Amino acid sequence: MVAGFLFSQVRGAWLVAAGLAGWAGFWVLVARGALTPPQRSMVRRFAAAAGILFVVVAAASPDFRDRFASVASVGGYDATGRRFLWTVAATIWRDRPVLGHGTGSFKFEFPRHQILGLEFPQPQFHSYNYSEHAHFELLQLGAELGLVGVVLFLAGVLAWFGALGAGPAAVMRPPGCATNGGLS
Repeated sequence: MVAGFLFSQVRGAWLVAAGLAGWAGFWVLVARGALTPPQRSMVRRFAAAAGILFVVVAAASPDFRDRFASVASVGGYDATGRRFLWTVAATIWRDRPVLGHGTGSFKFEFPRHQILGLEFPQPQFHSYNYSEHAHFELLQLGAELGLVGVVLFLAGVLAWFGALGAGPAAVMRPPGCATNGGLS
């Protein structure tokens, strides 16, 4: 999965993965009772400090506020641009739904489908002729690797979360290794 993030060159994937890993790890520790009362207190203080830092940065920086607000925006330039890219990615995926066009092909297939920009009211999408990323990992995987790639990716994510739920030893142990030092 890390290799996929490195090759995707999209920061959103890293942010989501880091957030999910932290969130999942926290709840695994809580569910297993692995945190002592002083550790739980430290986690609460850290969360409070992070929240206060977020509020201070948001108050001090209008650019940060605007960027953060644009994440949830359903209108405007950023949101419309993403909807345009998603529409193109879905169209590319429909061309070859099972196997896709091949790894890294989105940037080469995108120009063939840029005409979809005429359906959007903003003139900046009429000549939007190049993009390397769909800005939505599953749609990009579908366009490049088809349903096979999407299913394999989701199976890998589910296996990873399953191993994460089984505890840190299962996550760190290579597949096929026995727990008794390799003797079975």
